[in-house]
Amino acid sequence: MSRYKIILLAAVWLLFGALHTLILGQFFCLKISVLMVHALSRSAIFFGLTLLLAVVITYGNFDALTRLQKAINYSFLAILSAGIWILLGITADKIFLGTEISNILLKPTIIYIPVGIMLYIIIVQAIMIQNEKRQTLLELENFSVETAPKEEILERVAIKSNSKIHVIAVNDIFSISSEGDYVQIHTENAKFLKEQTMKYFEAHLPDNFIRIHRSCIVNTEKISRVELLEKQTYYLILKNSRRIKMSVGGYRLLRQKLAL
Repeated sequence: MSRYKIILLAAVWLLFGALHTLILGQFFCLKISVLMVHALSRSAIFFGLTLLLAVVITYGNFDALTRLQKAINYSFLAILSAGIWILLGITADKIFLGTEISNILLKPTIIYIPVGIMLYIIIVQAIMIQNEKRQTLLELENFSVETAPKEEILERVAIKSNSKIHVIAVNDIFSISSEGDYVQIHTENAKFLKEQTMKYFEAHLPDNFIRIHRSCIVNTEKISRVELLEKQTYYLILKNSRRIKMSVGGYRLLRQKLAL
């Protein structure tokens, strides 16, 4: 998350804290400074949880889950976030305001639960929209209608594993996925790790191989079907039953390759 977005988000939560203080002032005969500490501490806690949620949702690979698994994970995060928010808020009140005032301010706690869940839903939607925009930009950078001419087309790939050397015919490869500085080569019933780059394979594999995602190349001859599960969420099923998510750019490239 950029510095500008963090500053903007912090400003939003400060505004939320100010509004929170004004609302509490209508129900509690306490000093405005006390209500401000209570409100701003909760805003600061939720701000920190928002940054944490952004990391969890962005790098949690939730897109690979089924709808039921997504619902369970997001529901768990909602309950966990609301619970942490309330517990840390109560703790902050005890530390900064004392036990007596903290007990007085426990009364609206029941209202914080639906409010916290509502804010969580808004935040998650905003994070998902932002991630989708970022993914689209990456796809536009990584995919183009025209592909570079291939040189030295591979017919087989040699992989050394301990004292063995496996020689795999290119036509037996189902897919290739990125694993940091290595690639994982998948065949029908096995997978092999090779120290090579995705860019190298993209340039040296035959035309029946296409890059459906920035971290995955597939053999179009090994495709069984393509499924659309949600809006612009495509999954490719290979003949060995392996299920791979495609990016929007990868789906367009596949349609162009297969003349669909």
